[in-house]
Formats: sequence, structure tokens, C-alpha cells
Amino acid sequence: MKLLNKISYYFLVSSLLVFFVMFYLIYILMYQAIEFNTDKHLKNILHKVVHNLKKEKDVAYYNLVEINEVDSCDENLIGKYSIQDAKYIVDEDNNIETFRELVSYVKVKNSIYKITLRASILEKELFLRDILVIASISYILLIIILFYLNKTISKKILRDFYNTLDKISKFMLNERKRIIFDKSNIYEFDQLNQKIQFLIDNIIREYNTLKQFSDETNHEIQTPISIIKSKMELLLQNVELKEQDLCNIKIMLNNIKKLEKLSKSLLLLNKLETQEFFNKDLINLSEEIMSVLDEFEEMLVFKGIKLIKNIINDFYIKANESLISILITNIITNAIKYNVEKGEILVCLENNELVVSNTVENLSENPDKFFNRFYRSKKENDDIVGVGLGLSIAKKICEMYDFDITNGYENNFYFIKINFKTTEKI
Repeated sequence: MKLLNKISYYFLVSSLLVFFVMFYLIYILMYQAIEFNTDKHLKNILHKVVHNLKKEKDVAYYNLVEINEVDSCDENLIGKYSIQDAKYIVDEDNNIETFRELVSYVKVKNSIYKITLRASILEKELFLRDILVIASISYILLIIILFYLNKTISKKILRDFYNTLDKISKFMLNERKRIIFDKSNIYEFDQLNQKIQFLIDNIIREYNTLKQFSDETNHEIQTPISIIKSKMELLLQNVELKEQDLCNIKIMLNNIKKLEKLSKSLLLLNKLETQEFFNKDLINLSEEIMSVLDEFEEMLVFKGIKLIKNIINDFYIKANESLISILITNIITNAIKYNVEKGEILVCLENNELVVSNTVENLSENPDKFFNRFYRSKKENDDIVGVGLGLSIAKKICEMYDFDITNGYENNFYFIKINFKTTEKI
């Protein structure tokens, strides 16, 4: 949820909560006020009725007054009164109405009278209801007005924050451009901009240093690796070496090749991260796949792997040709490396999708891990030198061109699927 919407949401919820609490309190207080005034009015009538009885005056003009002479009553009730709500049928339709009823016993001369006074509170309740309806409508309208007013003011206040957020979202580290934030008249936002500016400057500086170190290291390391590899290859040609020495040299040479491949892969990943030096061209993906498969033909025959192809003609995409070649090569290499003896590889290109499947024995590993850097499967084929970066590079290339790459298991086959989304026309 956006910050502005969250502020508005909390304002609305808290306002409605206050409304219901205030509505209840106002209703209770106003109802008590009605009862208090009604009771006070009944007491005044009682006082006048008692006064007129003592003066032997007529009291018939008082509305809803009953005076009954009684033979006797509890002495403790004489001169006192009780007030409570009472309901009575008021018409022939048996409609019931609520009254405030006062009952009192008074002694006038030698006679005891039971005086009952009633006052209808229906009109006052209706009046109270009208007041509450008007108050509720007014309060709801006030909430609506304040809600939009609060949203407008909050949006204006948070404008600097959203400007900062927008500039951060557009920041690209590989461009190495400083972000210039606008001056804010809100102290906290201005402090935030300064801190972010400081962090971004440090990130750019550290990134430049790290990139320079990585490029230089990967470049410089190639020379000694090439020298060591060539010397070891010469040693292998020495017929005077013992069998054990030859075995050890082969192991060292294999690791040197792995180190060389690792260095080149890391350099490529670094370039992919920064998206440098990669021009886009219109590529016939169908021909590119066939070309890569031709390169692996001898290896497939040697390993006894059956290749099944279903590749449509003239499927074009716009990308860098070298990167697409690396992408396909890495996926095919992976399919060969982790295939079973006398297994199969299925290569299918149709409907904007490339699917490469290979038979597998062990289906227990989580396929999501295969895209992680330096992840090595438990079932490793030593015939091909691997460093655990092939599928990482493949995924990075797909991300660079916004291709969707997924993998998984299906019917004893491990598959990698790439959705190119659109085809390019020529």
C-alpha cells in the first residue's frame, strides 16, 4: 500500500472510530438530559398538585395526572416519590408509547393520596433522533471533506519524498551518474536527501574501484594462466615422464583450464551486470541454434546421446550475437554434462519459446538452485570442466533482454524453457 493511501486509510478509520464513540456518548448524554428535564418537570407538577390539594383547589387541568385516595400505605413512602419508564397502549391500534412516570404518596389532612404523573417522551425521543441524524450527516460530510483535504495536503507535503523516490528508482549504478536532489523546505526530507546523496556517492566510488580491480585482475590473470597451461601441455609431450607424473600434470592442467574458464566467466558476468559493450543485432535464432548443435555433434556421438530437434525456420530476435551464442552453448553444455548414459536431448523452438530437455537420473535436487552462482550438482560429469557459472550467465543474459527463463522436471526430463515474448520481422 502506498504511503499516501496508508495515511488516508488510517485517517478514515480513526475518524469513523471517533464518530461512533462520539455518536454513542452524545446519544447517552442527550437522552439523560431529556430524562433529567422530564423528571424535573414532573417534580414541579407534583409540587403544584400537592399544593392545590392542600388548598383544596382543582387539579384537573394538569395533563396525565391521576389522584387516588387510598386507605393506607407504608409510612415510609409518604412524602416520597419514585420515577421510572412505563409503557402504555395509547390508541385503538394497540400502539405502545413510553412515558416517564412519577408515583408519590402524600398525606393531606387525614387522607392519603396516591398521585401518579405521566409525561410522554416520544416527541423528545423523535427530536433527539432528528438531532442525531442531522449531526451524523454533518459529521460524515465533515469526514469526507477532511479526508480529501488531508489527502491533498499529505500529497503536497510528501511531494519532495516522491521526487526523491522517483530519482532513486531511475538511478543506474552502471551509468555512474550522481543524483542531484531538489532542496526541500521540510527538514526531515532535506536530511534524507543528504544522507541518500552521501550513500550513493560512496556506492559509485566503491563500485568504480571494485570494477577497475575486477577488470584488471581478470585481464592480468590470463597471461600467467596461458603460460602455465602451455608449459604443462609441453610437459605432457615428454615421453620420459612417469605415468604418475603424467597423471598429476593432467590434473593440474585440468584445474588450470577450470581457473581460466572461471576468470573469463567472471569477467563476462561483470560486463553483463553493467550491460557494457553489447550491441543489438537482428539474429536468426534458428540458424544460431543449429550452428551450436553442429559444434557438439561429435561429443553427442561420443557420449551416445540421441538428439531430437524441432526447430522452426527463420525465428528472429534482437540481441547481441555473441551473447546469444553463449546462452545457447551454456544450455546445451549443461544438457550434455548432466545427461544419463545413452540418454536424450530434445531441442524445441516454436511459439516464441526455446525448450531444451535432457534425461536425468536424480530428480531430488531443487532446480531453482541451478541458476545460483557456483552451484554444482551432486551428479558431476568430470569430462567437461565446469565452474558452476554456466546457467548463472544464461539467466543473466535472459534478464538483460527481458527474456523469461524457467526450469524444472517433467517425466524424467530436466528442462530449461526460454520465452522470447516477441519475434522480430525482417
